[in-house]
Amino acid sequence: MQLSASELAFLKSIGFGPGDVLDARTMSKTTAIATAKAQGKVLYVAGECTKARHRLKFRSGGHCAQCVPMRQTFQKRQDISGVVYVCASNSLGLVKVGSSTEFKTRAKKLNFEGYAGAKDWRLVYWATVSNSGRVESSAHSQLNPYVRRLSYSRDGHPQTANECFACTITVAIAALRKQMQAGEPVEFWKGVV
Repeated sequence: MQLSASELAFLKSIGFGPGDVLDARTMSKTTAIATAKAQGKVLYVAGECTKARHRLKFRSGGHCAQCVPMRQTFQKRQDISGVVYVCASNSLGLVKVGSSTEFKTRAKKLNFEGYAGAKDWRLVYWATVSNSGRVESSAHSQLNPYVRRLSYSRDGHPQTANECFACTITVAIAALRKQMQAGEPVEFWKGVV
């Protein structure tokens, strides 16, 4: 597969090279995404985008990498080692599932911000995993029937809490654990389950 000079320059600008790209010109979008993931490729080459005729796509969703470069940040976040966690709020009767590098102070920050209108968040579970963003996103998808989107104000600005779920702590932890790879996680528990 031949990459153009502009494609090579773009790859270099976001910290990737030709070895990070799958030739998916003869594949369907679904097959390209699955194959790229299986081969550990971050991007793939496919048909041109309608906006600017770019060919490079990110495997997370198949969106044009050059038209929407912020997807690269999301893609990198999906595959980095980190911590996934569950926080619980008794006043709301909800749990929050997330990922963070500052997980030990996460509940304190949620309380300071008044996340979802509550100030009683407590960290009840956390686990170190190799792909924290992907585990979090997949758990959110699994927990979608329980999602509760709540409006609240932070620093005088309206916000929406999108990571709250009306399920038990046990259900939230099970959703995270289902997404983890064999041999993971290094787990820690706090509070009553």
